[in-house]
Amino acid sequence: MQTSKHLSTIIGIAILASFLIYYPVFFAEYAFTDEAHQLWYNNDGSNFIMFLNQGRLITGWLIDGAFGNMDSIGDIKWLRIFSFATMIMFILLYGVLSRKLFDDLKIDGKVWALSVVFIPCSLSAAIYVGWASCAEIFLATLAAFLSGYFLFKKVHSNETYLKVSTLTLVVSLFFAMCSLFTYQTAFGFFLLPFFLYFIKNKTAKIDRTIVIGVGFYLTCYVVYYFLFKYSLKVYNVPPSTRATINIDPLGKLSFFFSYPLAQAFSFNFLYNARSVLSQIFYPLVILFWVISLFVQIGKKNVGKITGHILICFALLILAYLPLMISVESFASYRTMFALNFLVFVMVCDFVLMFLTSSRMRNAVAGLAGLVFCAVAVYNYHINFSKPLEKEYAALRSYFMNNYEEGTEAIFFVRPPVNLFKPAFGVNYYTDEFGYPSTEKDWTPKPLLKQLVLEKTKSREKAKQVLFDVSSSTESPVFSSTDTTAKVLIIDMQTIFNAAVKPAGKSEN
Repeated sequence: MQTSKHLSTIIGIAILASFLIYYPVFFAEYAFTDEAHQLWYNNDGSNFIMFLNQGRLITGWLIDGAFGNMDSIGDIKWLRIFSFATMIMFILLYGVLSRKLFDDLKIDGKVWALSVVFIPCSLSAAIYVGWASCAEIFLATLAAFLSGYFLFKKVHSNETYLKVSTLTLVVSLFFAMCSLFTYQTAFGFFLLPFFLYFIKNKTAKIDRTIVIGVGFYLTCYVVYYFLFKYSLKVYNVPPSTRATINIDPLGKLSFFFSYPLAQAFSFNFLYNARSVLSQIFYPLVILFWVISLFVQIGKKNVGKITGHILICFALLILAYLPLMISVESFASYRTMFALNFLVFVMVCDFVLMFLTSSRMRNAVAGLAGLVFCAVAVYNYHINFSKPLEKEYAALRSYFMNNYEEGTEAIFFVRPPVNLFKPAFGVNYYTDEFGYPSTEKDWTPKPLLKQLVLEKTKSREKAKQVLFDVSSSTESPVFSSTDTTAKVLIIDMQTIFNAAVKPAGKSEN
């Protein structure tokens, strides 16, 4: 049993870590990929429709309202600060409610403590806080946790005849719909209490508690599906292709075990499919988990161990269900928080089990917490925020110094995807960490229009400028030798390299 002082200390450490990791969010200026489009088109309703037709009605309201009240790229940081605040709220509510949950299930209190600290240290959290387009996901995750928590508290009972009040079902369903209509993959966090219950029992049986939890979880998806279809009918919009259901069991299982599961067993270390270390690390962790089951359950109980492993994998697949039934197979870190979290608590539980000394468990837990925080600082500062700040600062400075009144066209040469590698030594992962904002073909045009607006104070002038966006390997429509038009040439790679070149270093 954890004391109130211990509760406050762990939550305080997690909040302190949050500020240590994410303090740049309070002053950093940049527009990361979708943010530029959402800012420029902030009053035409497209932000709402873009999320509505993906089944994220609540997110549509949030993003449309937030960007609708922004006038400049600098204003985007307020939405990131909002996301940071929702993360702090999530840490507080999860920390308080889950403590009793872990105590009731007799799970080591250090697993609970590490789970609280892991929240701000997770790779997904870095994306949620650093990318304003993902500012809604901690709210969705909190709603999912509350939905699962309230239901679990009622169904986790030894009574022969179980009675679950209508109020409990309604409240759980309400939070479930809030989660699903905000960000679908966040709803996997609903399963956390049931997953903890299962891994602690080390059983191969699916009992009443698991059946009710999974049954309610799947029912919520069915209810959501019909409500989603109804919302499209009300607003008279077609569904996004990303919302298309694709039943492909073998293909999706191959996808799950290739990328999502590999990333989940990599903790908050970035998973690189091209790295031998990444390829070796996660199978070793899985092997260690299997060995721990043999130690705990017994060598002779191969059938029970096999059943336990299969059910664990089934629950993890269910936690990632939206991506397992949709047409899209893209394991971005913004979709991974629930799955990563479930795997994390499971790994912490079996690792600490091997340590018989209380002093050793405390030392290992403390060291793990420090490592996670250090890696999280590096992930957010070096792999995400700092390169984007430098990229935007270089672009803005060059634009403000070279754009002249009467410019008729702007030719923008997009940088390569590994733009940040020479200066920061970082690789790019999916379309998030280490990824230059201006590499996407849909980002430069609205971003440059916004810069024209901020310099000229005229949206009409920004609309009148012609834009040609290409990669360095494509042929431009406008040429620097064209004297018939006033053209501004922006080669993003050249501008960025000049901006980050160490002082005093010259080209030979």
